[in-house]
Amino acid sequence: MKVFDLDLLCDDALIETDLCIVGSGPAGLSIANEFANLGTKILLLEGGGFDEEPESHSLYTIECVGGPRKVDQSAIRSRGLGGSSRIWTGRCAPFDALDFEPRPWIAHSGWPFSLVDIQPYLERAGTNLGLGPNRYDESLWSEFRVSRPLPPLNERPLKPMFWQFSRSPRDQKISVDFGRDLTNVRSDNIQILVHANLTHINTSPDGGRFESADVRTLRGKQARIRSRALVLCCGGIENARLLLSSNRSAAHGLGNQNDLVGRFLMDHTDCRIWDLGEDSAQRLLSRFGTYWLDNERARHVFLHGLGLSRELQQEERLLNCHAYIDQFGLAEDDPWSAIQRLVPALRSRRLSENTRRDAQQVLRSFGEISRGLYRRSFAHRPQRVRAQRYELHFILEQKPDPASRITLSTENRDALGMPLAKIDWKISDLERQTAKRMSLLLHDEFRRLDLPALDVPHWLDDLGEWVSRCTEKAHPTGTTRMAVSAKEGVVNENCQVHGVEGLFVAGSSVFPTSGAANPTLMIVAMSLRLADWLKSNYFAVSSERPEKVEFPSLSFMYQKTRRETESSTVIKIGLVGTGRRIREIYLPILEQMSSRYQIAGFATGSAEGSRRFESQTGIKSFASAQELADQKEPDLLVVAVPDRRTEATVDGLLDHGIPLLVETPLAWSAAGVRKLIAKAAMKKVTIGVAEQFPFLPLEQFRKTLLELGVFGNVFAAFNDFHSYSYHGIAQLRRYLKGNPTKVRNEEFHFENGVRWQSGSVIFTDGARLQHNYAVLGQALHSSVHFHGTAGSMSDEVITVCDSASGESQTASLVRNCDSSGRLVSISASLPKIGEVRWSNRFAEFNFSDEQIAVATLLDGMAAAVRKGIRPLYTADESLLDIEIVQALRYGSVHGRVIRLPLQENVQKALALAGRVLRRRLSS
Repeated sequence: MKVFDLDLLCDDALIETDLCIVGSGPAGLSIANEFANLGTKILLLEGGGFDEEPESHSLYTIECVGGPRKVDQSAIRSRGLGGSSRIWTGRCAPFDALDFEPRPWIAHSGWPFSLVDIQPYLERAGTNLGLGPNRYDESLWSEFRVSRPLPPLNERPLKPMFWQFSRSPRDQKISVDFGRDLTNVRSDNIQILVHANLTHINTSPDGGRFESADVRTLRGKQARIRSRALVLCCGGIENARLLLSSNRSAAHGLGNQNDLVGRFLMDHTDCRIWDLGEDSAQRLLSRFGTYWLDNERARHVFLHGLGLSRELQQEERLLNCHAYIDQFGLAEDDPWSAIQRLVPALRSRRLSENTRRDAQQVLRSFGEISRGLYRRSFAHRPQRVRAQRYELHFILEQKPDPASRITLSTENRDALGMPLAKIDWKISDLERQTAKRMSLLLHDEFRRLDLPALDVPHWLDDLGEWVSRCTEKAHPTGTTRMAVSAKEGVVNENCQVHGVEGLFVAGSSVFPTSGAANPTLMIVAMSLRLADWLKSNYFAVSSERPEKVEFPSLSFMYQKTRRETESSTVIKIGLVGTGRRIREIYLPILEQMSSRYQIAGFATGSAEGSRRFESQTGIKSFASAQELADQKEPDLLVVAVPDRRTEATVDGLLDHGIPLLVETPLAWSAAGVRKLIAKAAMKKVTIGVAEQFPFLPLEQFRKTLLELGVFGNVFAAFNDFHSYSYHGIAQLRRYLKGNPTKVRNEEFHFENGVRWQSGSVIFTDGARLQHNYAVLGQALHSSVHFHGTAGSMSDEVITVCDSASGESQTASLVRNCDSSGRLVSISASLPKIGEVRWSNRFAEFNFSDEQIAVATLLDGMAAAVRKGIRPLYTADESLLDIEIVQALRYGSVHGRVIRLPLQENVQKALALAGRVLRRRLSS
């Protein structure tokens, strides 16, 4: 990314770009990074500079008229490259499922989508934030490599809560700074302009379409940015202020036709409930506090606390609330601080009276240090330090209140001449009630767990005293809230301002409710969701990439410069091959979906087969794929030839520059798949793989259950003689979250000629895929089943575990068909969850399960062609399947563990050496 300074450009410049992003914090840079090295020109505006500048930061001055904003603005807001990520603590946690739902006791609650919809983006957000596994429940105990604390928590009123801390790739001791960690991407299409303070958003005369943005420096330089779209990413206060200030075409500000901009201001109220003595604090921290999760990438730090359960919030009509223990400073007699001072002093031989005191402190604390070393080495927890003070805090959700709001000051302006933000922040009695109930619950639960039972503070009975003790967490939220209707919110479900085409808002200001979790993880996830929507639905994203830029994988990117396929909704398809898959699967799909797809023609290697297929179907034949491509210009080629010929066929077709949807296997060796991926990258051609097993109706229903968290985190998946080879690997991999790291396989012989192989694949999170296959001698019952921390599924039977009672309940799925036998949906009624349903979007067609799977893949490939996005199943995923299959094959020869990615030459050499050794031994 190239960075420019507006102060160094000519005055009154007109800058044109495709997408303008205002704000370089976690939201803005996450969106920009998603466009890296694509054909869309991105300009990111930052009002500050590279470092903290007092005169620039003064633009954040506020006028406060409501609940006191006690924290110094300079400590909680940062105007400079990286935004708030320059100063944040790095604490991350996802919102709860209940946070997204309409709650009758909380007016204006409910989001336009659910936690399930945002879950994939939470996974991706973790990468930007330097996080470990996307896990925040008690499945983490196994990841921490420690036993679950006993006695277990009473999860009826309370739930275990975990936060994870962001870690910078530059330095594991600090959190990600987006200005430093995300701007080093090599991407010529993204430019950053610093000292560019947005002063007005310009629209068409009727206010219905975004046109340009005016920016200005504190030194007086001005510029106008003209772009197709603009995304505001300036935080919960500034987003509202900038919309309200842009009032040339709309007198009351943009998006404010219903007087909603700036309303529903929420934060998290933070309150110190208890001051803890050393003994009480250490007893509580022995169970709660910090844990380590070590994996192949880094050490990830988690904080364990408590939260109100979903059931209790619903039953007692409360807000969400979390509790955690915080500690401040280091005590003078902390032995670990003494060690840190003592070691360099002894190395340098610069001894003093302080050195003697530190040595004495270390000797006196030998037992404490030994316990700390044990914690670090075996309990995977940092040593306990002696702090100056310990506090137990509550962080509370606020209810959405339209009277809690941001307006523009009528008296005070900043150095740019813009009105200051006037903040009227409200704190409600429901927060006090929630905090009091939480303190009562903790008192009772700590006593039950034989932990210090702390008295409930008397001041929780008085609203005034409660308010005086509250502090904002600097998480301003809700001021440009999201809603389907303009009468209920400022932006729609895709973050576009109601009534203003091309104007978008990202960040916590769009959250309809605040939850009790720190917002940054959700901010980044929502920003990635918006970036995907912009790429797929708003921009005709050019996929031309500069040749000098290197990319780790281009196998899913459609790079060919070609006519715009979005001008028509119909995709022209050329068929390569005339075998059973084409005749029985693809032709019925394409014929019934003729409003979406047009068959351009076919090519096959057999002249006789070509004449016969043409006479039977009436589809025009071509002597070669090249002739088909030249004469018909298909948007997509479907390749279904005998598997022994697939690799060579695809290799030749890549020269034609047309996207390919290829039947499995792409090649029978990992080397062959890698060669095709490399050539596709060089030729800039998309390859999608028609691996149907993960997209069969039953698998799509299973995916729905998994995304809802019905089974918790799946730790074991079994293919018992059910799905063949790479199909089974592709199918079962989708149940597991981690990445496969090693493979082991053994062959077994039983009486009467029964012979089978049992392969296991170990994943980064410790999960296991068990693949039993190649049975000879007799037919056995086949099955697919998997097990998670909260339930399991065996074929069509679902088992759900109640964590409170320990009891399990089962349910069977139901295939719902219409009167003609067409599959309409698959559903199951689950305890405590209710009905879960997967709907067949091809129910209007007479498709078999296999055809539904292929139609799903075909639609996904069509979207990849139109919009430049990934196919549903990429060549990279196919490579992973084939690597595992090959590793299983090599493993059956010598029984050793084989690590991934597969090194084929090494395995071939080992196999050859084994065969030679066996021959010598036998002779």
